Amino acid sequence: MKNFTFLFLFLFSFQSWSQSDQKTWLQKNKYDSAISYFDKNEFDAAADFFLFAYKIKPESELGKISKNKFDSLKPVIRKKLIDKLVGTWKMNGNIPSWSHKNIQSNKLDNELMIVDSDKISYYLQNSTTKEMKLVKTEEIVFYDSFEKNNHITEIMTSDKQLWSYYIDEYSKNLRAINTGKITNKGKTKIDLDNDEIYYIRID
Repeated sequence: MKNFTFLFLFLFSFQSWSQSDQKTWLQKNKYDSAISYFDKNEFDAAADFFLFAYKIKPESELGKISKNKFDSLKPVIRKKLIDKLVGTWKMNGNIPSWSHKNIQSNKLDNELMIVDSDKISYYLQNSTTKEMKLVKTEEIVFYDSFEKNNHITEIMTSDKQLWSYYIDEYSKNLRAINTGKITNKGKTKIDLDNDEIYYIRID
């Protein structure tokens, strides 16, 4: 019985050590990848790997370093996004512009989105008179959390919806995706049938 107990404890300890050793190796691997991307000024990818490394062993020294580096990159990446978004955008519906570019719009009002460095304003513009009516203004608030699958550029609206914005480098069109919402239990991620809005830049 003693031999069995000893063997059980030995195997348990070995397994625990092995798992810890694997985590240490994986964390170092992800950290090194983050540094590699950072050195190439690919900050978005670097931040993803720093966050990955942190989550593997948050309490380790390398985990703490990874978190600090991740935190230092957040404002850089977010400012880069805002700099790209600043301007006036015209809503183009919920499908890409290339799929209906030959269809003439009969809408009486254009739906515009004007992005400033600290806020996003939504307007209705009369197609004929060009008169603009303010619908609402949202402060730009980035969602901060270390939850799984968190994106550091997700913007949270006043109704707790999360939106991610992507600019097509070729067409320069904007795609807004509803990626989740915030509840009392935290973030609820939307994986299927996400609401999407497409915009074209007009200024």
